[in-house]
This record gives sequence, C-alpha cells and structure tokens, in this order.
Amino acid sequence: MIINGLLPLLFRGKSCGVSQNCRKHVENIPRKGTIRKKTENKMSTVRIIQNTQRISKEGKAALYLSLYLGHEKVVIPCRLSVPAEKFDSKRGVMKGSGKEVKDINLILEKQKAKVNDILVRYRLRNMSLNKEAFIREYNNPSDYKSFHDFVAHYMKSYSRRIEMGTFKHHMSCMKKFREYCEGLQFHELTEDFLRGYLAYMRKELRNADSTAQRNLSTIKIYVSAAIKKGYMEHDPFKEFGVKRIKSNVDYLTEEELKELIELYNRRELPERWERTLGFFLFMCFTSLHISDARSITIDQIQNGVLTYYRIKNRNCKPEAIKIPISAPAEKLIEEFRGGREEGFLFQKLQCDQAINRQIKEIAAIPGIKKKVSAKTGRHTFATIFLRKTKDVATLQKLLGHSNLKETMIYAHVLDESKTEGMMCFNEFAI
Repeated sequence: MIINGLLPLLFRGKSCGVSQNCRKHVENIPRKGTIRKKTENKMSTVRIIQNTQRISKEGKAALYLSLYLGHEKVVIPCRLSVPAEKFDSKRGVMKGSGKEVKDINLILEKQKAKVNDILVRYRLRNMSLNKEAFIREYNNPSDYKSFHDFVAHYMKSYSRRIEMGTFKHHMSCMKKFREYCEGLQFHELTEDFLRGYLAYMRKELRNADSTAQRNLSTIKIYVSAAIKKGYMEHDPFKEFGVKRIKSNVDYLTEEELKELIELYNRRELPERWERTLGFFLFMCFTSLHISDARSITIDQIQNGVLTYYRIKNRNCKPEAIKIPISAPAEKLIEEFRGGREEGFLFQKLQCDQAINRQIKEIAAIPGIKKKVSAKTGRHTFATIFLRKTKDVATLQKLLGHSNLKETMIYAHVLDESKTEGMMCFNEFAI
C-alpha cells in the first residue's frame, strides 16, 4: 500500500477567473501616485485530497498534498492509495481506527508538517517561495541541516576535480570555518558574518592576511555551489570581495643554486636527503610543480623534451607543456632513471610535507636562510629564465599558466632589468 521513496513532484497550475467580489477589490486598488501598503504573504493552506477520477480495480484512489503558492497550484503525490469510501475528504484523513489507518494518517500528518515546515522557514527568513524552489525543497528529504553539511556532501564530488594538495587545503579551511560556526544556516551567511570571521582569523588565530584571504576564497567556492543549486539566494561575496594578496616569491639566486649543486655533487648527505635534493634541483631546472614532478614517467621524456600535463588542470582539457631538457636536468634524469625504460622517474620519495621540511634543512647547510620549499624550485627556474631571456610569453608557456597575470608575479625581474638597462647611459658624459 505504501510505496517508499519520493519521486519527482506532480504539480498543476490553474488560471484564476475573476469573480464579482474580486472585481470589487480590483476597483479599490490605489491608482498611480497613491500610497499602497505592501501586503504580507499569507500562509498557504495544505490539504490532503483524493483523486477519485482514477479508482483502481481494488477500489482505491491515490492521495495528494495540495496547496497554492501565490496563484500557482501545487499537487504532490503522497504515494498512498486508500479505498475511496474510507477517505474523509473534508478532514483529509482516512476513516477508521485500525493500526493500518493510524499508520496512514500519521504518514499524511508528517507530509503536511514537512510542507508547513518549508513554508514557515521561508516566511521567517522573509524569502520568496516559488514553485521551483518549493519543489527543490520538498524533493530533498535529506536536505542539509546546515551549510557545513552541504559542504561535506558537495566536497565528495568536487574532490575528484581538484588535486590532492588543493583538496587537503579545502579540508583544512572548511574544518576551521566549521569550528568557528557549527550549525551555520544558509541564510546566516551574510557580508557581516564574513567580516566577523575575517576579524576572527586575524585577531584570534593570528593568521596572515594572505592566509585569511585564501580561506575566504575557498569558502566562496562552496557558497557559489550552494547558490547554483538553489540553497542560497543572496551571494554574500558580491559586496564582500576577496582580496588577492600579492605573495612574496622566494627564489634562489644563481650563487645559492650553485651552492646546492656543489653540495649534491659531494655526495656527503644521507641517501634520503640526497634523493630529496636531487628532486628539488630537478624542479629548479624544469619549472615543474612538486605534484607534477612526482608523476613524471620515463616515457614522457623523448628526444630531449619533457612533455606533461599539469595535474591541477587535468579536468579542463589542458594543452601539453613541453620542456626542453637542459644539461643539468639531463644528468639528474639519467641518475634517477638508473637504466630503467619505464615507470616513474622518481621513486621512494617521501610525502610533500617531509620533502619541504628536508629542503629547508638542506638549504641551511650552505647558509641559505630563506624559506626554501619545493615551490622555491619553480620560482627559481622562472626568475633565472626571465632574467636571462626577458621573454615573458615563453615563460608563461613553460610554466603552463593560462593567464599572463599569473606569470607577472615575476615582474620584479623585469624591474631589475629596467634599472640595469638605464645604467648603460652612464657612459655618456654631459
């Protein structure tokens, strides 16, 4: 008798005729130029009706929830069929007192309560409720109790479109956000709320401005998803923009790079550190990001060219990036290849966190006091390449940047070149 599950809603819209009484009210509508008081939306009456137009061979007819949203009639199947003679159409309940009757009436009452809950929720939030929004709300019996529940569910599918490092960052950001506001409702996410969270990150957590803004950028991704799926109407980031903080680019000078090469060639480091240093130097000479360098296979290196695709762009049909192999990069490749014809070029590497920690410790041996990490290798390549060639367009291709603005973080090199270039006029005496 009872069919489990909720299928797509059935709804009917009927045009309303204008009665004599309605005409009287229409005549009393204020004309242009008069003050008209805005009327409040009234709660719609939810009724249980039976479709006696279609009665089965067993004498049963289906039950429906019926309500009006404005002038639109919405009819929702209850997924219950009862004998026509046992249904009280005025009260909207099944007649009788048996266990089956009580169960059916309880189900009907719960379905009416669910509809009323949606109506009350929208009314209290002063939000408009149309047919489409109502259908979405009703069709999601497992709707999210909070914004964080939505994020947790959405993240499961979104994680397949981003690289692991980015996913871990998202997990960390949203965990911190949830600790700040457990049970956050969609309508509570306002500009003022975001300002409060930004102040909290700066003052209580003592996050750097770049860290705080990056956290907000992550939250914005899930807010946009909630808006797209209809869970939010207003975008709090529309007025509360996320600032793009220009981060400092840590790179090695040519002298510092040579010091690390000499350290590597002395073969005095423990095997694990030596492997890490060789991996880091490879990134310095090829521009690869740590996740891309990890995934390089031997067959991707052909005829002196390394061909690869950025992992972070794997879901948007990226173009292949071709890196000509320099002499130092070729030497490192041969060492790590070890005569193999296939497989990953780099083996037995530790996790990213361990590698970054070791690189910093290794760099301290020759006295390099900079905040060196795997990313420093990519920055070092870009800085030295641009200083030698002044070719921003080619650097953009080598780095796999889709936007020139990304490449222009290395503009400091061009500024240095301007100063050096102007010095050539010093030979002229006035």
